Amino acid sequence: MLNGTIPPSLISLPFLVELDLSNNRLTGHISAISSYSLWRLYLSNNRLQGNILESIFNLANLSDLSLSSNNLSGHVDFQHFYLPNLRSLDLSSNNLSAVVNFQNISKLQYLKFLYLSDNSQLSINFESSVNYSLSRLFELGLSSLRLTEFPNLSEKFPSLGYVDLSNNKISGCVPNWLHEVDYGSSPVFLNLSRNLFTSMEQFSWNHWPNLHRLDLSDNLLTGDISLSICNASGL
Repeated sequence: MLNGTIPPSLISLPFLVELDLSNNRLTGHISAISSYSLWRLYLSNNRLQGNILESIFNLANLSDLSLSSNNLSGHVDFQHFYLPNLRSLDLSSNNLSAVVNFQNISKLQYLKFLYLSDNSQLSINFESSVNYSLSRLFELGLSSLRLTEFPNLSEKFPSLGYVDLSNNKISGCVPNWLHEVDYGSSPVFLNLSRNLFTSMEQFSWNHWPNLHRLDLSDNLLTGDISLSICNASGL
């Protein structure tokens, strides 16, 4: 297991394409990165701290960025991301603060995987009245963010196959619009556990042949479960 800080010379190598330092005991701040050839950067599961420098968000060739499970803090300016080729972004399990406007995230048109869970100071703004789309987004992790609502985003996220909304404060009926998403033939995984849902009365099972996993544990559900659950043949 590696200890100490990340040498600035390592993240300045001009022809470096992939750097994986995950699952170590690295500490300190992430220095400015000038390896502009980087495609993939994995620094998850360390003890890194401090702000995420803007230089990371200007690596135009980057397709995969994972900074999860560190002690990173400070404000993240999603408005000034310049990551036109980004496919996967994992910032979960840190102490980051920001207002996440999904209209700004929608500039990342190749984004398929987005994980922001376990950042208690993040504020999520879905901007449901604004015209934008993340047409390729397949996995969305928004666990433990103190969300109180999840508006109808079927037109904005038309390709979702994995949604983690666990450990929030979403109440009322389980949102029926989730079945309006065009999941194609992909398996569907929904984690809605540890919320405040009270009813499934309006939830239709008739459009879920490929639903493989649904977690509604630790909610406040009452009443009957519709027999149409039998139509979810993937369960």
